[in-house]
Amino acid sequence: MSEYLALAQMKQCLDAAQKRVEEAEKLADAAEKRAAAAEKRTAAAEKLAQNPEGSKILKDINQLRKIEKANGRELYYPNQEATAKEVCESITNVAIVFMMVLAVCQAGKTGCMLAIIEQLLMSNSQVNPENIFVITGLSDTEWVAQTRRRIPLLVSNVIHRGQFKRYTSIFKNLKNAVIIIDECHVASEEGMTPDKLLAETGLKDIKYLKDNNINILEFSATPKSTLADFELWETCSKVHIMNPGRGYKGHGTMISDNRLYQAEDLFIADDPAAGLSDEQEKKRYEKIEPAFDAIRKIKSVIEHSYNYPRHHIIRTPTAKKADTVIGRFKQIFESEYNYKKCYGGEDQLMEELGKCPEKHTFLFIKETARCAMTFGNKDRIGILYERLPKSNLNHDVIVQGLAGRACGYDVDDGMIVYSNVDSIEQYCTVVASNFKVRDGYDSKNNKPSYLNPMTTKYPWKNTEDEVGLDAAKPVVTDKMSDRAHLILDTEEQANSEYHKLTGLHRKKSNKKAPVCLRGGDQDGANPTIDYILTRWWGLHGKIPARLYPTYDGKWCLYWRPSLILAKAK
Repeated sequence: MSEYLALAQMKQCLDAAQKRVEEAEKLADAAEKRAAAAEKRTAAAEKLAQNPEGSKILKDINQLRKIEKANGRELYYPNQEATAKEVCESITNVAIVFMMVLAVCQAGKTGCMLAIIEQLLMSNSQVNPENIFVITGLSDTEWVAQTRRRIPLLVSNVIHRGQFKRYTSIFKNLKNAVIIIDECHVASEEGMTPDKLLAETGLKDIKYLKDNNINILEFSATPKSTLADFELWETCSKVHIMNPGRGYKGHGTMISDNRLYQAEDLFIADDPAAGLSDEQEKKRYEKIEPAFDAIRKIKSVIEHSYNYPRHHIIRTPTAKKADTVIGRFKQIFESEYNYKKCYGGEDQLMEELGKCPEKHTFLFIKETARCAMTFGNKDRIGILYERLPKSNLNHDVIVQGLAGRACGYDVDDGMIVYSNVDSIEQYCTVVASNFKVRDGYDSKNNKPSYLNPMTTKYPWKNTEDEVGLDAAKPVVTDKMSDRAHLILDTEEQANSEYHKLTGLHRKKSNKKAPVCLRGGDQDGANPTIDYILTRWWGLHGKIPARLYPTYDGKWCLYWRPSLILAKAK
């Protein structure tokens, strides 16, 4: 018996000794990690000491962190930090110059950007803090203000499309730089402003990017043709998928929670006006009755879904059509509801959403509340009703519209979205495949983006003689653009080029573009060149080319070469 006890005591002693050894090893590992972290911080501090701007950025980031913690939140979360680590590893890889982060709407891309910037500054990266930029193809001063509040870079390093010309010189002769392109799908087509900025500053030269340690990092939830073109590069690009964190509710949740419904046309046609015969008036009422039915459905949903007043956001048509739709709401809902036009931009809409409504309030908007806008106080929002175009429906615009604003980590179960259900369902399929399955979602009419290696106007310089055997090689595909255009200074020049191209003469001089290119407004201004080339409106077998005046007095001639050749035969 005594021998048994002795053996048991010996085993206990051995187990205790083993535990002490394991604990000592853990303490040693922890000490080693602390030492490595301290060494890393010291190296970063020495590097930042030579660049006060980097120290200031880190200080400002820490201040933002304190503010978030005071409100019970983190500056960024594990999923954002993990993606940032992957991106920073790609940035330090000299072979990679293009990166793309794909993240669903409202998943936290700004937090990921902050994590990337902080990790770069805290690492031994050669990136110059003064050469970190966040730019966008959006032309939106409110995006600039919002981004500067959230990401503390140099004021001149947060730039929207309308400022590119003013800041072009900043991007020339860059070294050790990271250019973050937010909402990279916006104005991304070849020949548009972002493409021109890259071309004019030498940033479409692979050898130049590699030699000068310049990285282009794109962010988007709906990358469109930028992803297709990105995939054409074999060795110098890397796609990162940022999965949403815990508690996220997205487009798929809307479907599973039965909070997504098909939007209807709330306008259809004008209300009957004076001077119509009884028969004409009857036909008009019959024609627009579905619009009234759709608004009555909204009333029914509100009355059965909410036990306290909420804001309800309705995207209206443009021009006088908006007043017609608003009039119908007032006719059906009467004085029990409030009605406010929020046509003044995002600031006005956000101000209204910050108020606690005393009774159900309709906020009527036009073109605001799309990508890059984040709604607060989501528990005060009820119905979100999207306007659907009668033709040329763009899935990305629908996904990033009001449906996209109803995504995130603070989504209230009372947020009910009316949009194009098919667009949302297709997008959910794309996301589930990690953006690999895009058949039926990507438009076949998408123009090549600024990242297409086969672009002809501003080709990426990419020969083995220039770059070496490790050069990024474009994959030759059949995705060459079937689009071409010319910008002419005068109508006479434009008519001459139009005749040379088509063999036709314009029947009459017209200083106004079609109403559909002027926002549907009879009195609207002529479109910008960018807008014309985004719409690429009205080309088919009988009309292979179009010629229209632009906002700045020039003329835009655009055509499909395949249609021109077919017509010539």
